[in-house]
Amino acid sequence: MRILVNTSCLTRGGGLQVALSFIEECRAHPEHDYHIVLEQSIHTSFDTKSFPENHTFYAIKKPSRHPKSILQLKALEKTLAPDCVFSVFGPAYWTPKAPHLVGFALPPFYDDSPYKNLLSRLELFKHQSLRRFKYQRFAKEADALVAETDYIRSLLLKLFPHIPTYTVSNTFHRCFSLAKPVATINQETPPIYKLLYVSAYYRHKNFEIIPEVVDALLHRGVKDFCFYLTLPEAVYAQIIPEKYRYHVLTVGPQHIENCPSLYQQCHCSFIPTLTECFTATYPESMVMRRPILTSDLSFARSLCGEAALYFQPLNPEDIAEKIILLMHNKELQNSLILKGEAQVKLFHSAADRATAYLDICKNLIIS
Repeated sequence: MRILVNTSCLTRGGGLQVALSFIEECRAHPEHDYHIVLEQSIHTSFDTKSFPENHTFYAIKKPSRHPKSILQLKALEKTLAPDCVFSVFGPAYWTPKAPHLVGFALPPFYDDSPYKNLLSRLELFKHQSLRRFKYQRFAKEADALVAETDYIRSLLLKLFPHIPTYTVSNTFHRCFSLAKPVATINQETPPIYKLLYVSAYYRHKNFEIIPEVVDALLHRGVKDFCFYLTLPEAVYAQIIPEKYRYHVLTVGPQHIENCPSLYQQCHCSFIPTLTECFTATYPESMVMRRPILTSDLSFARSLCGEAALYFQPLNPEDIAEKIILLMHNKELQNSLILKGEAQVKLFHSAADRATAYLDICKNLIIS
């Protein structure tokens, strides 16, 4: 099978990590030829030379929906004549002639999520208009769709009843499986309690709640703590006021292979997100044996089950109470870690995910 793997619309965040993980796992399937399109900055930083000869890489210089990029993709398809095109996450803003599998990772407005309430009328109008436009693109360009959870797949079946739809679970990158285990951080003489939030910046990620949580913790007399973020310095400076920067630091965006070390150096994962299709920080935390503190919302419970301590994501007082509870309760920490080890087994491995994607591509060609 000759497959054109289109990742040109991905420049950051979890979607990009899924795409790069898939590309790496394709090494285990040498029977196929892979022609992989990357956005220019990703292509420059990605070690394309380490791949075997059946992997060929191409760079897209303009944003994926730019007319020049679309023309470049059309020209590539005409030259390569692929059996299938896989746009890891869409919309791709391009309709290939070959069968087209498109990944779907647009987080919905869950009924129990307060995210919609944070938006002004104008923001909500723009958000919904853009969403409708993207739905139209999915309907136009996809011959099949792949979701990350069964719940999202159920939504897609209602939105696009004429398009075959599949579920392939997101998961952690294989580098987390290879990470050497470390001893539990010594809490006999408590160091600074470190809470890690691995994420790019999006409004629904709810970074803005963190300064309020700092105030709530300090009000309770808790001082030995620090939130570690992975935001670019410019974004960090914009959303974290200077007076909070002793308790809130950023290590900057990280290559995925650096992330296991980040988890090992912190005590827990802090994930106050307001809506997700899926976030790999859940299984990453589980496999790295770090307790999870996250939003008490349906999508989080569906992914974490009993392997998390939940809080009201817009209530800094409740969040602070849960942080203090976890900080001082060793039995709770160990319980969440053990439940996480059981929960993470429910997700695909990175290798299984790649195999599932390729199987869908094969079925799409046959049909």
